[in-house]
Amino acid sequence: MEQRIVVGDRLGITIFESAPGGLFFNGIPGEVSGARQVVLPTQTVDQNGMIEVPYAGRFKASGNSPSVLSELIEERLSDRAIDPQVIIGLDSYSANSATVLGEVSGTGSVELSPRGDRLLTVLGNAGLAANETEAVIRLVRDDYIVTVPLRTIINNPAENIYVAPGDTIFVLSKPQVFNALGAVATPGQYTITFAEQSIAGALSVAGGLSSALADRSGVFLFRFENPEVARGLVSDDQELRVTRSGVPIVYQINMSDPNSFFWLEQMTVRDSDMIYVAQTITTELDQFASIVARGRLFGL
Repeated sequence: MEQRIVVGDRLGITIFESAPGGLFFNGIPGEVSGARQVVLPTQTVDQNGMIEVPYAGRFKASGNSPSVLSELIEERLSDRAIDPQVIIGLDSYSANSATVLGEVSGTGSVELSPRGDRLLTVLGNAGLAANETEAVIRLVRDDYIVTVPLRTIINNPAENIYVAPGDTIFVLSKPQVFNALGAVATPGQYTITFAEQSIAGALSVAGGLSSALADRSGVFLFRFENPEVARGLVSDDQELRVTRSGVPIVYQINMSDPNSFFWLEQMTVRDSDMIYVAQTITTELDQFASIVARGRLFGL
């Protein structure tokens, strides 16, 4: 079965005409041999799967075999060149390479070494340009698609897997954010601006706990953990509720206990974390009384 072209492949294209004086006889940039043959500069299949052929325009190369693409080019040139025939050779065969696209300086095919290359090595060879705190890596292998933050790959060697020939790697820029809600000075959504930002640092970004409203024993962290981590947090007989994002876990921190500050400094904030600070019972009773008072005012 003929190999199909993929994004990042480099194509050697030679065009023949049956008689001198044809379209390509006067020359285009390329290496000319004789009067009826022209070798085009090597064409790299771009991120959209396209190539461009002089006088013929742009073609969808990815997904086609070289012979099918040759026929498409011949058909496009048939009314301009003299009985054109096109031969296409694959200069870069995807069986020995992976394709890297997105936030890198050199998109396209990246050659893999015989000993095998890990994900971070391939990204480095492609010229990773994305910010560590914003980059998300999406690996496509056959029918499987996995998306992991770059920071996770850097911090966890087990995530730095070997890249297989034919893999496609997308480097996406997605700002990592967390939400601080409840009795903090400035509730809202915040961007994680640097790697290894602690939960304590995240609370500081939100202005810290509101001294008048916050219940220091009621600080909660809502996040999704992978099943392996979640299993270590619950009893063996407790069933895990696994979702596409992981297992939902709620951590409670009692900031009235000085030991909790060590935990807050050691645990890093993650994308989509939600930190919620409960209000004191006194505050909630005051709010309830205020609502009741307004109800009486309006005759409810």
